[in-house]
Amino acid sequence: MNSFLKNIVEFIEVLRLAGVRASLSESMDAVKALQHINVLSRAEVRAALSACLAKSDEERKLFQTVFDRFFIDPEERSHWAASKREQLAQKKHEIAENAAELRFQEMQLEIRDDLKEIYTALPEDLKQSILSFLAKTSAGKNVGPAFKSIAEAMVHSRLSKLKTTFAGSAAAKQGMMETVLSEAGLIAREVAEVRQQENDLMYKNIGDLRSEDLPNVIRLIKQFAETLRKNMLRRYKTSKKKARLDFKKTLRSNLTTGGIQFRLKYRQKPRHRQKLLVLCDVSASMYRFSGFVLQFTTGMHQNTAAAESYLFSEAVEHLNMQGFVNAMEFERTVKQSKVWRRGTDICKAVEHLLYESRTVLNASTVVIMVSDAKTLNSDKAAQSLKLLAARVKRIIWLNPVPEAEWQGITGTENFREHCLMMDCSTIERLSKACAALPLG
Repeated sequence: MNSFLKNIVEFIEVLRLAGVRASLSESMDAVKALQHINVLSRAEVRAALSACLAKSDEERKLFQTVFDRFFIDPEERSHWAASKREQLAQKKHEIAENAAELRFQEMQLEIRDDLKEIYTALPEDLKQSILSFLAKTSAGKNVGPAFKSIAEAMVHSRLSKLKTTFAGSAAAKQGMMETVLSEAGLIAREVAEVRQQENDLMYKNIGDLRSEDLPNVIRLIKQFAETLRKNMLRRYKTSKKKARLDFKKTLRSNLTTGGIQFRLKYRQKPRHRQKLLVLCDVSASMYRFSGFVLQFTTGMHQNTAAAESYLFSEAVEHLNMQGFVNAMEFERTVKQSKVWRRGTDICKAVEHLLYESRTVLNASTVVIMVSDAKTLNSDKAAQSLKLLAARVKRIIWLNPVPEAEWQGITGTENFREHCLMMDCSTIERLSKACAALPLG
């Protein structure tokens, strides 16, 4: 077996360990597909393998993560695997040391490996409660070595319940003691960890995102922006009116038949390209969501060429996104602008679009507003929003405050009469909102 084919077989093994259900026939199809592409092109190899092996959105995400980790320089992958083995060995040693504390009358309890991991990850107060139970039981009157099995059963029961309590946490899903130490096993483990981190991140409040969360948040926002871009490029419903015959194209397409009109060509109705206007609130009340807002703005611009962006608080500032070299420069510029962390006046922001900006507002314009709806002059803001709604195709309002709290924000109900307000308080809700956006 040549090295290239060996790599593909190992890659499919990692996919299976990571959770992608690749059958033997699908694996054979993947190998055959590689015969019809340029195998020196990373993009073509990825596309061919993904088409044959990944059958759902979740499997495509797993595939992408495995592909990026597996197909790297062999020497780099070998060093990475060696480092991972060393880390896992150290962690296993720590787990074993922690589990050694669980003793009954100086005899170590026999505890399952998964429960040893749970015990190691417990907060100190819970550990002490288990150790206190063992100490009191060991010193009990008329309690002999025969009671060890009873103590083990009770500790097992306690740790099993705690495992259920921590079912959604990384502590309950580490599985370090059972990890396969081959490269395939290590890569599959890392993929599982990445997917778990992303799943945890999906349900985390946007206002609680930390700086270390941002790389994953950026990637997810780019995915949502891509969904938005695809939605924007959908065609309008086909008209029932008969298309007009295109004589020139008809003549050209029938030259090979001596002019006999076997193939008729019709003029296609021009495709209407929708324009996206992004209006983001960077006022003081939105400060805890600022990391999300900045990443959302750059993500929308990178993936949606038809986007035009504005930031607002008590004033409005147009963003020339073409002028920024990278995201760090963009963030630095925004934080130095006159709108950063000021008061909020949605009325002024909307009126600026209506009367002062050079932005064209028409039936092909979709406005995406990101704001918590906290503003001065909420009644006037609602009237301005009504005028804007009459000029554009649709206003979609992404609110980072949970929907359960909207009733406590003055003016929210009036705003909702003129726009589609959607809860994006978590990445998961933002995902659903972007997927459900009625842009067509």
